[in-house]
Amino acid sequence: MIDPFFLSRLENWSRAIRSSEKRNTSSMFQVMEVLRLLREPEEDEQGEEEKQERPPAIDTKDARILSEAYSSTRLSPSAREYLRVAFGECWPERRCARYFHQSVSLYRECLEAVVRRFQFVVENHFDNRGECN
Repeated sequence: MIDPFFLSRLENWSRAIRSSEKRNTSSMFQVMEVLRLLREPEEDEQGEEEKQERPPAIDTKDARILSEAYSSTRLSPSAREYLRVAFGECWPERRCARYFHQSVSLYRECLEAVVRRFQFVVENHFDNRGECN
């Protein structure tokens, strides 16, 4: 079982690395985005449901720590590939399992092992929690 706190860190990292990718957008999309921003209702007019749908703000400092751990030599290339597919690309489990030529249950076991290893690397080599200032 993946630690819920570390899973929230992984989700934050996933949002951070996906939001930093600027894809080529058409000029029509850009115009529609500006119009959408102009026509958005005021915050007090929005319902509670819409406010709750917004993802939490990205913790860039924590995302940077996880990115450094991901790019370190402490993870094998295959472990990086599991993390890239699951959290970078955000593929569904079945697609990930097909990509790795595994059953879904075996894929889950492998991903949990990779996440445990990643958590160990992050907490023991990159986090500054245990250090005194």
